[in-house]
Amino acid sequence: MNRQFVIKREEFMKIPLLIFGFLLAGFFFGALLEVDLKREALDLNFIDIFFNNASIGIMLVLLTSFISYPIILYNSFFLGLNIYFGIELFGVYKTFMTLIFHAPIEIVGWIICIIASKRMKDFYKTV
Repeated sequence: MNRQFVIKREEFMKIPLLIFGFLLAGFFFGALLEVDLKREALDLNFIDIFFNNASIGIMLVLLTSFISYPIILYNSFFLGLNIYFGIELFGVYKTFMTLIFHAPIEIVGWIICIIASKRMKDFYKTV
């Protein structure tokens, strides 16, 4: 296998730490805000969310890590912010039960997206 397309373990471990750091920053930033929160129903389903995330993921991979890193860290920050607001509105248990299936899959998707976008950047360099 071509060595330039291999991601080192140390470099790989930085990705989840960065995402977790921005997620925590968003959570604690939410505690600083005084927002009048209201519950509103959204009409979203699994297919809408899946195709939205898939199309964004494909775009991020094609646009390389120069674009994917900032966007994914931005998303991590706002996920943390939304977790804080979810806890404020619905409580810890309901927020946890809502996110237990969605958040881990999304974070793994972000990590895969960053790795693929780094490989795409290396591919563009060789071409």
